[in-house]
Amino acid sequence: MEIRVKEKTLRSMFLQYMAIFCVNTIIICGISFGGLVALSEMAQILPANYTEQWINEHETAIRTLEDISDLEFPEDSRYGVYTKVGKWLYGTIAEEDRIKTWEGYEKQDMSAVSGFYRFFVRENGDVCIVKYYFRMRYAFPELNRLLPNPEMLLPLVIGVLFIIQAIVLAGRFSKNLKKRLEQLENVTQKISENDLEFSVGASDIKEINDVFYSLGQMKEALQISLKKQWDMETEQNRQMRALVHDIKTPLTIIRGNAELAAEDIEMMCKEMSASSGTEEETGHAGGTEIKSQPAEKMEDTKAIRSLNGIDSNQRQILEYVGEIEQYLDKMRLILQHQKTVDADKEIGISCTGFQKQLKMQAEQMASAKNIPLMIRCRGAKGAMQVNLEQLKRAWGNVLSNAIEYTDKEQGIDVHISEEEKNGNWYLCVQISDYGPGFSEEELRYATEEFYRGDESRHDRSHQGLGLSIAKRFVEAQGGFLRLRNSAKTGGGEVSLWMKIEKQ
Repeated sequence: MEIRVKEKTLRSMFLQYMAIFCVNTIIICGISFGGLVALSEMAQILPANYTEQWINEHETAIRTLEDISDLEFPEDSRYGVYTKVGKWLYGTIAEEDRIKTWEGYEKQDMSAVSGFYRFFVRENGDVCIVKYYFRMRYAFPELNRLLPNPEMLLPLVIGVLFIIQAIVLAGRFSKNLKKRLEQLENVTQKISENDLEFSVGASDIKEINDVFYSLGQMKEALQISLKKQWDMETEQNRQMRALVHDIKTPLTIIRGNAELAAEDIEMMCKEMSASSGTEEETGHAGGTEIKSQPAEKMEDTKAIRSLNGIDSNQRQILEYVGEIEQYLDKMRLILQHQKTVDADKEIGISCTGFQKQLKMQAEQMASAKNIPLMIRCRGAKGAMQVNLEQLKRAWGNVLSNAIEYTDKEQGIDVHISEEEKNGNWYLCVQISDYGPGFSEEELRYATEEFYRGDESRHDRSHQGLGLSIAKRFVEAQGGFLRLRNSAKTGGGEVSLWMKIEKQ
């Protein structure tokens, strides 16, 4: 059975505390005044006109006693006895006030001095002047010296109690509100952690319940969204795994046919060489190369050379089919959320050996597009600790961009050299094309993911990932990528700077 909690608004909750505050303030004032009255009735606090009453009661004694110093005047009063002509005789009025007091008596104007005054003409003709104040006092003289007078003590006590109750009530209000807000904090924390298997709960405050309702709606919407996203990602992964598997089938056929074609070409070369009597030699890749040939066999020699060229192309096909199969295997592992074996694998390689790798890759890609290629290599000493596969992919992306943008008749220029920058040595691989070059915007953003540049300059469809991938791979090796426009070719220039370990 669901228990419904009676709701209240923050406004009513605040008004409730304000009502308690006001009632407590009235009680504090009442108790303080009541205490003051009670102490007065118990004669622990003397009324403000106590001195005046005492003077009235002792007026006869003041007039008739020969020496009034025997009278015990109230503590806050002072008196002085003068002759008829104003000569000071005795009393407790301060010496500096005696003359002013007499002058005020003569003029009947005491505004020049503080306090209240009573004048008595004694039987012997002397004049007695009594000075006093209207203020409450404690019955015990020591308290008058230690504490503020009761008239000041009352508001002081009320003020202190007022502040104490304000602090206490504010603390209780804050504690109660914080306790309810902690429920909201727990809900938002779980939602932020995508832990959506919980009940939102309820509060006794309407405004907080409204927030709970909104959070519940958001939780349900988020659950639906995450489920859809999970289902979509699962379906995409399933389709990608199926696609990887399916791609391997035509690749296997391509590999098989290329291997059979390579064997047939090799056999045809041997048969043609044997029939023409041409000497032959098997090359490093298994193909045949002609060493010498008689003039009358020129046609057969041309055919053999053509077959050798086809054989070289077949072997390149096999090489790149192998790379595609490796990429597909890695994609399959990634889709299964497994780390590829050589994801972070680095090897040591000499700068000379690395230059040869880059040069061979550039020659193969330029040959496939049938464009001119000029390569200049300056000797580089030392070695490099690199992820060779990643850097070859970075170099391939840069080459692809240059080949795509360059003028097909002028081709591309590659310059490989050893450079020093900021105290470090780098192998700088620079490629320039004869295309339109980079715009100012492209120089700023071309290395960002999914940046596609000005599509009016080309009719290609691409994802804007080539240079960003190259930049990421090169920076992972401790280097950097630089873009600019070539002063020599007028086209774009991309440089890969890879750190060298000097020996």
